[in-house]
Amino acid sequence: MTNSILCHNFCVIFEKKLFLTIVITEFKINYTGVVEKLPKSPLVKVEFKLWWHLFKDSDYNGAGLLFGKVYNKLSEKYPNIQDHAPNSTEFEFFHDNPKIINESHDSLPYLSLDRRSFKFVSEHSVYEWEEFKKEILSNSEIIIGILDELINPDHYHLELKYSNLFKSISVDLSTFISNKLNTEIKGPSMNEGKIKDFRMQKKFDKAYGTVTIEMGSTNKDFGLMFHSESNKIKPNIKDFSQWVSTAHDNIENLFIELTKGDLYESFS
Repeated sequence: MTNSILCHNFCVIFEKKLFLTIVITEFKINYTGVVEKLPKSPLVKVEFKLWWHLFKDSDYNGAGLLFGKVYNKLSEKYPNIQDHAPNSTEFEFFHDNPKIINESHDSLPYLSLDRRSFKFVSEHSVYEWEEFKKEILSNSEIIIGILDELINPDHYHLELKYSNLFKSISVDLSTFISNKLNTEIKGPSMNEGKIKDFRMQKKFDKAYGTVTIEMGSTNKDFGLMFHSESNKIKPNIKDFSQWVSTAHDNIENLFIELTKGDLYESFS
């Protein structure tokens, strides 16, 4: 018989009744080196999101002109337009039928743009941080410049998300989480049941906003996601640059802290 326990930040499904405590503490960010691209990294997708509010009907109408003006600026590098995200199996609810802009059909990276938000999406095979940062800042500068003329937002919100997937893990979930991800699972009778499925979400407050760690399993695959969200940021590209650098560095260090040891070494 399968039972489940649901708490405010995690869910586990196991074969026998078992009360668990998931212990994940605030990590010390003490790594200051430069991390080279890991050839066997579990990284699947990297997403940057810039979004803004439309408080009035005039804001909504004005933002309707955004796509055409942005495309005029980006069409030389990103000439292709689509209605849906390339290579995506996810269901996402988009506001106002966003357009996807990329170099060619189904290519990555790509841009997604609608009245309320801009996203820039890359994947492991083409991702390199400095180039990614350059692209999101240059594109953001164009967008906030156009929005200043159209609706003049007084602030923006930024997000940075890293999605990782460990395929076909060879050990049971409790061993993988405890021994490979340096995350402690406590329970009075851990040997009474074997964890079959696992979900956890933990959000940390930071001076620059928040960072959320999500873990979850499906069959033998295990996902690990880091998601940073900003506080209100003024329409200043220097502030954008400082935020994305800080968010990236914190996510990078959290990833290193969680996977340090044999697992991290296996990515080289």
